[in-house]
Amino acid sequence: MSTNKVSVIVPIYNASRYLRTCLDSILCQTLTEFELICVDDGSTDDTPSILKEYEAKDSRVRVITQQNQFAGAARNAGKAIATGEYLVFWDSDDFFKPQALEILYSKCKADDADVCICAVSHYFEDLQKTLPSAGYIKKSYVPKELPFAPDDVPDYILNITTAHPWNKMFRRAYIESIALDFQATRNGNDIFFVINAIARASRITVVNKPLICYRVNQADSLFGTLTTSPLTPINNWIATRESLIAHDAYPKHSFDNKILGTLVYFLHNIQNWSAFEETFRFLQTEGLKKLDLTVQPEGYYYSAANADCLKHMLSDSPNDFLVYFSNLTYHQHTELNGKYQSLNNRQKKVKKQYTLQEKSLDSLRQALEDSEQALEYERKQNKDLKNSRAYRIGRFFTCIPEKLRKLFYRH
Repeated sequence: MSTNKVSVIVPIYNASRYLRTCLDSILCQTLTEFELICVDDGSTDDTPSILKEYEAKDSRVRVITQQNQFAGAARNAGKAIATGEYLVFWDSDDFFKPQALEILYSKCKADDADVCICAVSHYFEDLQKTLPSAGYIKKSYVPKELPFAPDDVPDYILNITTAHPWNKMFRRAYIESIALDFQATRNGNDIFFVINAIARASRITVVNKPLICYRVNQADSLFGTLTTSPLTPINNWIATRESLIAHDAYPKHSFDNKILGTLVYFLHNIQNWSAFEETFRFLQTEGLKKLDLTVQPEGYYYSAANADCLKHMLSDSPNDFLVYFSNLTYHQHTELNGKYQSLNNRQKKVKKQYTLQEKSLDSLRQALEDSEQALEYERKQNKDLKNSRAYRIGRFFTCIPEKLRKLFYRH
């Protein structure tokens, strides 16, 4: 029987720039009973030599190599040889808090969970700063009682978190029992796996501490690939919906809101016109129908702006939609800028009040300091007086009547 509590699976492709940081953050985890399965997905840089170096110096590291088949296939290859009780799928350009595995594993064991979701921090590559991000756990959708099942929150189960695997820990026996794999696609390969894993789980739990440091603002991010294969993630969502229906685990209200928000996000991030037009026409002619996305009564969609976008997707031409979408984005940006300005003005007001309070506090501190100095001066004067010759002589004469009175009363 394996002694590994966790199998850490890392798909790697030409990641030499960040790989040492990633591997070091894994190997220094406070939980030590784990295996690290590194899957080299046909790298052509220094990745293979770095992996050999780490494999030679730490027995927990296992390296397997395959031709370039993208991250989904690499994760499947690592999962196929995993022996740990639980699985995590971490990325080679991220890094992780030292207690990440220990906290996730302990929470999974305490709640007997199939899936555990944790919070995330963003590491801004250009700023060299790490800041918490609220987008990976929607706390208002999480039930108060942990763990929980999908049926406890059917309207929000898929909206609690993102479709990324790297801020989650999965029970290996559960994943194997439902024969769940990643899709072997260039992008969006994690959608099918993560959404199925959450929707079909019996027990889900949450850790609100940010344990993952996700590197952002990189030129080779996922949305750069939407230009070359914009329909792939949408087809993955279609396949995911079909799978959920087939396994009687389809939370329609939650799914509709999840996919609509995702489509709006995709359209916003596609970087050239031809890819945008291709995506829009696909959605209008068949994609929205396959996803069963239709106009619904007011309030059905969490976001009124997304609901309005759907109406335009169904009726506009690509050119008209782009004009509408650009105008919407402009107004949203203006509104956001206004909120930012209002917040900034409020911050300035609070800062001014704080400054005035600080000045008042400084005055009080000075008054207290002056009082303490005056008191100390009085103490010194009193001490000097007690030590003076005149004070001692006075004490001598005043104590004589006292002695006579005691003598009188004694007799």
